[in-house]
Amino acid sequence: GKSGEKHWEKGGASRKLVQNISKPILMVQTEHAGRTETHWVPRLKRILVALDGSIHSEKTLPYARVLAQTFKSQIFLVSVPAVPNANDYRAPAEYLESLRSNKDAKMRKFISAVARGLRKDGLKVQTIVTGSLPSNTIVDVAAAKHVDLIMMTSRGRGGLKLLFLGSVAEQVVQGADQMVLMIPIPDPKNGNG
Repeated sequence: GKSGEKHWEKGGASRKLVQNISKPILMVQTEHAGRTETHWVPRLKRILVALDGSIHSEKTLPYARVLAQTFKSQIFLVSVPAVPNANDYRAPAEYLESLRSNKDAKMRKFISAVARGLRKDGLKVQTIVTGSLPSNTIVDVAAAKHVDLIMMTSRGRGGLKLLFLGSVAEQVVQGADQMVLMIPIPDPKNGNG
């Protein structure tokens, strides 16, 4: 990055590369908080996998499985039930609470099923369903759990073009201090899928 700022915010070559590539991308911050060693060796002991309940977000799972088996990593499956805050909408708080409760239950059921599949392969998996703002929650959980890698797709419910136009993926890359493995989901409308 320029002047210690993350390069993603400046629209440089790395941003253009990510916008135009259709293969998984491992993004590593050049500046690591508090680290001054010249030969930094990445660890992969703890991996956060962000899942939004869509089939697209599950595209991270084969990569997570292989990395966790290879490096004997613990996997944190994280899902954020994106429900609006009652203060931001004119909907009754009871309605929003009911909506959140239903979405929470669906996500817990989904993420538990994913965890069972990974555990059958002998992997250590912890499930976390929390928060309401996906990008903030993913970054906060990654910091709290001291993860080494965040894995997510660049399109769960958006499009590849949204990766650096305000999407959850962009916000996670900008806010996280960890490495991020982004699995782009090609947009079938552009002939990439």
